[in-house]
Amino acid sequence: MSEPSNKLRAALDQLHSQLHGAGAIDPEIRKRLQGALDEIRAVLEAPGERPSAKADHEPVIRRLTEAAGQFEVSHPTLSGTVERLIEALRQMGI
Repeated sequence: MSEPSNKLRAALDQLHSQLHGAGAIDPEIRKRLQGALDEIRAVLEAPGERPSAKADHEPVIRRLTEAAGQFEVSHPTLSGTVERLIEALRQMGI
């Protein structure tokens, strides 16, 4: 497994843990963020498939970026983890 892929998996695991322990988060924001995480995991777990063109994943990147902005003040650690996840996705060409 490549280093960007390992970083992405580590960021996903960390974000998942933080999301469950974050306490009061707007349910709609939580739902959108969880949906984005589920999509990323599905891409990573698809056997033999390589993540495709960046344009295909733009909605996921956009949702993650919006979530990071919304968490910046109320949950700065969560926001930082989302930013690391976005960076890992970019390193993979997603």
